[in-house]
Amino acid sequence: MTKEEVVDRLQMHKFFEGQRSGRELWNDKDRNVQDEDIETFNIDMDAAINEINKSRWIPLTEKMPPAEDSIEFTVVAKNDLTGKDYYILAQGFYEDGKIGEDDSDYSWGDDGNDFDFEYDEKTDTIIVPEGFYSYGYLSEYYYKVSDQVIAWRKEQDPYIPMSAAKKDVFMGQAAYYGMQKGIYEVEHEKQQKE
Repeated sequence: MTKEEVVDRLQMHKFFEGQRSGRELWNDKDRNVQDEDIETFNIDMDAAINEINKSRWIPLTEKMPPAEDSIEFTVVAKNDLTGKDYYILAQGFYEDGKIGEDDSDYSWGDDGNDFDFEYDEKTDTIIVPEGFYSYGYLSEYYYKVSDQVIAWRKEQDPYIPMSAAKKDVFMGQAAYYGMQKGIYEVEHEKQQKE
């Protein structure tokens, strides 16, 4: 069964189990208890559906990713020797072409890349170009993807064995960048208060 079929079944069960009619086992229960059971069941079902959807691939034809969120995406490239398509899993982020360089979560300094920025005279802002940007493992540099991107999903957490789950462990690139941003924001807030 595919993940999409699982989501469809869970949504179907949520609909039917959320109905009062046909629930003979609960007929003896007080209405308030029944309502609490229904609410709890729906919360559980929503959590299951959300968990499954976290790893669902979303075609670009369906929805574009949020700007500057850490994502994984599928790139289609041509093999130069055979001419056949091959699919690459990349990590990075998407820029929607509406964010100014100074408002971006990323540093667009001089790293040797030519990102072809546009200047908005009305707002006196340099706009980050629309597109997908890929970064390497633990790299602070990112590069604009020139091949076709066809789908994306939220960046997944790495597998952590149970023996390591109780320890402080590195949670992956998205967590690293989020942590760095969080540390900056906490330090900035402290400075503002002083």
